[in-house]
Amino acid sequence: METNMGGLEQAIRFLLGVLILIYAALSLSGTGIYQVVAVIIGAVLLATGGIGYCPVYSILKPKKKESNIEYRTGQTSKSKKTVEQRKRMKRRR
Repeated sequence: METNMGGLEQAIRFLLGVLILIYAALSLSGTGIYQVVAVIIGAVLLATGGIGYCPVYSILKPKKKESNIEYRTGQTSKSKKTVEQRKRMKRRR
């Protein structure tokens, strides 16, 4: 499966997932709705951070900087153009 998150975002999600699950486990309030919600959110963050794929990103397809894509994947985009080329194209229109 192809990842759609950067390494830093994966690490942050994974860490937050672990912290939220620890909070839910150590919470002394019993088995309230807040614990259930915390477990669900923690599990989702842990899973998406662990595998590096977020289904919501696939649906929404957020804009990515080309340099960020190149950094994460090690590949350049086929349609990658320099800033100067884009400026020239805008002037011609």
